[in-house]
Amino acid sequence: MRLPRSLIVAVALGAAASACSAGPLTEQTETVIVHAGRALPSAMPSTLDSMSGVRWTRVATTAMVNLVRIDGGKALDRRSAGTVLPFSIAAAEPLPGARDDISRWLAEGKAVLPTTSARLRGLGPGGVITIGLGGKREAIEIGGVRDDPRTVEVEALVPLAAARRLGVTEIRQIIAAVTASERIPYESQARTLASPVPVRVGSHEDIATPAAGKLLSLAEIKERFGEFSFVPGSGRWLEPDPVWQAANIVDVSVPVLGSMRCHRKVIAPLTAAMRDVEAAGLQSLIVENAFCYAPRVQFGDNRVISRHTWGIAVDINPTDNAFGALPTQDERLIAIMARHGFAWGGVWLTPDGMHFEYTGL
Repeated sequence: MRLPRSLIVAVALGAAASACSAGPLTEQTETVIVHAGRALPSAMPSTLDSMSGVRWTRVATTAMVNLVRIDGGKALDRRSAGTVLPFSIAAAEPLPGARDDISRWLAEGKAVLPTTSARLRGLGPGGVITIGLGGKREAIEIGGVRDDPRTVEVEALVPLAAARRLGVTEIRQIIAAVTASERIPYESQARTLASPVPVRVGSHEDIATPAAGKLLSLAEIKERFGEFSFVPGSGRWLEPDPVWQAANIVDVSVPVLGSMRCHRKVIAPLTAAMRDVEAAGLQSLIVENAFCYAPRVQFGDNRVISRHTWGIAVDINPTDNAFGALPTQDERLIAIMARHGFAWGGVWLTPDGMHFEYTGL
């Protein structure tokens, strides 16, 4: 189901997101982040920017694009025309007054790769990625590599202008410098303007996404469970490379859950978890399960590929734990799944109480 794709670009930009002061005779400002689970209203940034006490406003977004070509790194596997190699980007502008390397690279029109993504592609400074969306293409030079950020979706941080040229216009995050005395009214107005879109508003720490276990980044998932290209199917469904499917997706019978189709690397921990459920006499906590392998984009966000497409997530008791509803899963089941490396979606920005995603941690 749909997961919390926390952009938190301000964290990626490092020192640029810290509190700042405009000068000795002006009131101190604080960086406030509005982080959304889906697209924010397009007029929201300008409305917030007009409020008293706002010194500057910047926006950021995310998108799933097609990785078309790599220059200066590992060559991409050849694939048929019309297929897509999914590649997740965040896009942002450097924050005013920022002097860190990441802000400088963005200002120069260059991309930043997280460490895992750089290793997966064999790319470093001076390399070039060509990404595409809807028939448009952008070739972007790599400015540098930095530690993996606190986000699970970003395989590259690119300049906002490049994303907009591809047609990516959604706003997923608003970052603003607000005077301390106006911060509370600003945050209240942000929540009002965003409604009914779920948001977290505050500093890095305020909006950090809680999780019952650390989530793997998309690059880490590709390293551990393989990477595939796909052909867009009907509606939300995809058709992953059949060679990858044959090598990784298996049909098995799992205790308590019954017949399942999952990634082969998930079968052992999922089986162990269900055996613990049996040993504790808690089988009655599982009244239904939906699926594991389901190749599609996420509900509520067609720019993000569901982890079910890799067959590394399982939905348990979906009727009573619907996407967006208040979860009802028993804490004992959540704890058993966590011991075997499954993070739970019930604590995310948009709750997904049925969703247990394998991280191996």
